[in-house]
Amino acid sequence: MRILIILLLVNSGVGFAGDVTELSPSEASSMNFRFDAWPGMSESEIEEHKKEARCTPVEFSMPLQISEEEPDWTQVLISGKIYLSGKVLTTTETFSFEIEGRNLTFGCFPFGPEYSVDLTLSYMPTDLKKLPLCPVAFSLLDFERFVNLENSK
Repeated sequence: MRILIILLLVNSGVGFAGDVTELSPSEASSMNFRFDAWPGMSESEIEEHKKEARCTPVEFSMPLQISEEEPDWTQVLISGKIYLSGKVLTTTETFSFEIEGRNLTFGCFPFGPEYSVDLTLSYMPTDLKKLPLCPVAFSLLDFERFVNLENSK
């Protein structure tokens, strides 16, 4: 039996106001955002995963800093909605973590004609006591278009 797994998140209910810049896949790439499917997985691990789940593991690799005006805004909140046949299936949120000068996180998303995933990446201060009402934010509509679906071993 296939199980639908949606990782990436605890719905925290955090909301923000402000402008969100919608990015195309080429704009996201030129800004050094990378979204790789099947990170570090062998062909046999991929096949085993596909037997057990309906989601594709994705590694998010994002620039540590996105704005020279806000040099300490290096924390990224990833918020999203996952749709099934045009209806909201779930909402999700998670923070990235810093490794070797990049913001990284992982998720497992359902892709295919019946699913759609829309994400917002919001940069904010590392010190969350200074949480802004208007973070620097980017929208990735139809997230599957942004993901390198080739096996990135």
